[in-house]
Amino acid sequence: MNGVIDMNRPKQHHYVPRVYLRLFHTMGVNDQIHFFDKVTKVSGKTNIKNVAQEKDFYAVDALEDMDCYEKQYSTDVEPILGKLLNRIISLAKLCSYDAILLNSADRATMTEIIAHQMMRVPATRVFLREKADIVSDKTVERFLSSPMAKQYPELNEIAEDYRILNNNVFKELAVPLTFKLANYGSANPIIDAMVCTIFYNKTYEPFITSDNPVVIKNIMTGIFGLGKAGIGNADCLIAYPISPLLTAVLVHDNTIFSRRIKARENKSLYLTNVEIVRALNRYQHLQSTRQIYSNIPISISDL
Repeated sequence: MNGVIDMNRPKQHHYVPRVYLRLFHTMGVNDQIHFFDKVTKVSGKTNIKNVAQEKDFYAVDALEDMDCYEKQYSTDVEPILGKLLNRIISLAKLCSYDAILLNSADRATMTEIIAHQMMRVPATRVFLREKADIVSDKTVERFLSSPMAKQYPELNEIAEDYRILNNNVFKELAVPLTFKLANYGSANPIIDAMVCTIFYNKTYEPFITSDNPVVIKNIMTGIFGLGKAGIGNADCLIAYPISPLLTAVLVHDNTIFSRRIKARENKSLYLTNVEIVRALNRYQHLQSTRQIYSNIPISISDL
């Protein structure tokens, strides 16, 4: 570790921001949320600070400021997220059905916050780890057969250290990479070009969210997840819950899935069919790494 350790530094890093989770807080209690853990099968109510977090998740020991990425999320990403989602919620409640909820600037911001959220979660790190272990081995083999390796044989031992990345080395690569990809990654223009509407829940069941809240689903194959569902595929759908009443749904233009949504682009689309709400909630449950969250006690039988 190159820097001085700050004993007061925040050690629990939220990969789903608290400013977002508070939008799903337990009715009447701002800092509480209902949860269901699909590994332990335990459900209950807990403080928001206890969920969707991991000790030192973004800390990089090799950096002078080991918490620089946690700070960037806290100062550069999350305030923008909070302002946008609160503005959408207010507009949806106060404006008429035909009101624009997302102007061009807000639509661009929506792309940014969706990209950051889908990149910063543990599921994405696992995906990158799987790819890195494949790529690193091939990269080392190419290096060992290169003229440089023959000219500088002392580098061969160093190269071997990268054949199987240890956790610290992998994290040094993964944390800045996921932050960079969210800002400049190839998925961003794909998300930006998708048709977005805000589903307004008019049923008696609320939307839920999870520890991996940006659902990426291939409608035709039923496959979920970044790197699996094919975000650039015409059959891909993205769903990002905003509150118990609102979910942003994005689909590719000029597909059978966009016909109805296209007419409500950047506006609200009222949902009166509880089965659609349950389907979107079921997606959250299926794609979640471990936990789902709600403003009311969760009934798994309804998913």
